[in-house]
Amino acid sequence: MKKIKYIFPLFFFIIISCNNVKESKKMPLFKFDEVEHYSTGKKDTIFSNINRKKYKNLTNDEKLYLDFVAGNIPTKLTDKSFVTNLKKLKFKKRIIDKSKLDDLKEIFSEEFCDELQFTACSPMYRDIYIFKKNNQIIGIAKICFGCGIVDFTSNDYNWIRFGECDSYNRLKKI
Repeated sequence: MKKIKYIFPLFFFIIISCNNVKESKKMPLFKFDEVEHYSTGKKDTIFSNINRKKYKNLTNDEKLYLDFVAGNIPTKLTDKSFVTNLKKLKFKKRIIDKSKLDDLKEIFSEEFCDELQFTACSPMYRDIYIFKKNNQIIGIAKICFGCGIVDFTSNDYNWIRFGECDSYNRLKKI
């Protein structure tokens, strides 16, 4: 009889808990109205020159290129030289179509998966996304699709867990 006394409240609690589960809507991490995508490839002239020189006796542009693809992004979003240097280094610019912004907002939203994902490679950030709101840069994401690593800067958000729940694969398709 004592067992039934404990089992019934437990069963009741489980049923109540299950009924209160609501589907939560993903919340965008920040609001943007324009996204620029800059990219470079392994076959770019600068990258080929760097490899040919075996990373020695590099020109200033080659060193700058390495800073972009292997280094950290600027800590201040107001640093206008970042975009200027992307153009100087001949990164290919593409404005993401406005019809894809909702997809991007879902990809760049607060989402946590059951498993943390870890990678063990040296990233080469060949894809750079610049997020803007009212023509002002509000976030920069440097992404290495090969390693599955992001280097992100924003005044409002620390992007630690991006890439979970298949975000990289969805982003590649846009």
